[in-house]
Amino acid sequence: MTMRTLLITLTATLLPLGAGGAAHAQQNCQQIGAGPVALTGMVSSLQASGPPGYGKTPKEDAIIQVPIMQLNPAVCVAGQDGQQMLNSVQLVFQQGGPQFQTEMTGTSFMASGTLAPAQGPEHMTPVVLMVQNIEQVMAPIDQQGAAEPPPVQGME
Repeated sequence: MTMRTLLITLTATLLPLGAGGAAHAQQNCQQIGAGPVALTGMVSSLQASGPPGYGKTPKEDAIIQVPIMQLNPAVCVAGQDGQQMLNSVQLVFQQGGPQFQTEMTGTSFMASGTLAPAQGPEHMTPVVLMVQNIEQVMAPIDQQGAAEPPPVQGME
């Protein structure tokens, strides 16, 4: 993935709410930094430039794997810049809590924690989730975010 592709992808991560969706979203919008939230989605791993320069010194920068959750459903977030729909979020795992494992990629999870604004070059999405707990969702997630029941044997 080129840096240009990465920037285009991350720019599309937050979409401003249109006039039609703003009133409905006000009631269901998650406040950034306000407290615990639970999000569901597919976890992927984004390869990016890491320390020391996070892309500014490519020859010296480490290549890091950044856990990203593609949210299902998208989530409205409210912060200092107003309300926006969040389609993906970087998962930030903290010391003493659950840790990212590469085996998580391609799998649906429910992660809970606190939403926070990106604060440095190590944050790859405009809003990150400071993970307190993460659990695999055994069944696929439908468009409303609910786990679909497993298929009945012989009825596939």
